Amino acid sequence: MSNLAEDLSAEARQPRSIPSLTNGVLVLSGYGLRLSIERSHLLAEDGIGKRRRVRRFGRVGSAIKRVVVVGHAGSISLEALRWMHELDIAFVQIGPDGELFAAGAPKAIRDVRVRRSQAIAPQTQTGVRIARELLSAKIIGQLALLNRIPNSGTASAEVKRASEMLDSATTIMDLRYAESRAAAAYWTAWRAVGMNFVGPGASHLPSRWRTVGSRQSPLSGSPRKAATPAHALLNYAYAVLEAEARLAAIAVGCDPDMGIIHSDKPGRSSFACDLMEPLRPLVDAYVLHLLETRGFLKRDFFETREGVCRLMPPFTEALAQTASEWKSQLGPIAERIAGMLLTSHDTITAFADSTSTAKKAGATYRTPLTQRNRSKQRNDQAWNDRGVS
Repeated sequence: MSNLAEDLSAEARQPRSIPSLTNGVLVLSGYGLRLSIERSHLLAEDGIGKRRRVRRFGRVGSAIKRVVVVGHAGSISLEALRWMHELDIAFVQIGPDGELFAAGAPKAIRDVRVRRSQAIAPQTQTGVRIARELLSAKIIGQLALLNRIPNSGTASAEVKRASEMLDSATTIMDLRYAESRAAAAYWTAWRAVGMNFVGPGASHLPSRWRTVGSRQSPLSGSPRKAATPAHALLNYAYAVLEAEARLAAIAVGCDPDMGIIHSDKPGRSSFACDLMEPLRPLVDAYVLHLLETRGFLKRDFFETREGVCRLMPPFTEALAQTASEWKSQLGPIAERIAGMLLTSHDTITAFADSTSTAKKAGATYRTPLTQRNRSKQRNDQAWNDRGVS
């Protein structure tokens, strides 16, 4: 994870004359953004004022897997949307405060059996197993990361106790409670972690900018509307992770909004938030690496009249480029959870149907993100074509 953070730090410092494309992620930022089609090519324009950037992509060899728009001022044509759809290019839009506005995938598995199981999962043992697995991985990651934070012994002990509670929990509510105990201790250990500012104006910055501070913003009572640069970094990185989690959920046939751990809430992708849990410590790890090794500039951040701390370009672009890393990490997780839902006996009992039950009992779930079951699916199809069941 340190290499990822080092690449991000170096890339954020590089001046750019064209929209950045790294590891298949095309990032557009600034004002007056435009995605359009000209002579069958995708035309991407972004930048600010005289620093306008233009890049053209053909249908063959474009290498684009994601288009990430950082901001909210611009336009995208219907032709451009069709062009991306035909080439299986996902579209993501993240706002200036790190809020995920949109995340759309052109192709997805559509299997109602998975969603039926997902809908009842919070009330079933399959849901409890899924929640425990996701949250256990998260807490293990948090414990490992606490070893890097000075004076975190008390927090580590509390997180370990929460982990034991997680192992013995029998309901989703119990699992949520254990995770909340771990989170409270974990973020308490982060508060005193320092942030180094260098360059012009560094000595005049607010003192609260120089440490991570509370995860709960005084402006919102939640992590939203970050009041310190460190939490602006975390929020933006989490938004990139959430976008990838949403795309992964859609790809494997799940509903990104219908949560198992996270309860349903208007405007929240609750199931995507579930899938994020094991990877949150990885996001935290590379943010911590940046805090430990980098000197930040005043211009990397901006404080609004409301007091919200925002991350500024080109650093936002460098963060958006981490999407490819989270995509590869999320693939196996999303596919495993979809497989658990597809083969859940809870759903077979709840939705009794002799035909679908027979198929479900021997189902091989599809793996569009890692292609792990691809050869087995082909063999199964070949047997079915011969009339063998």
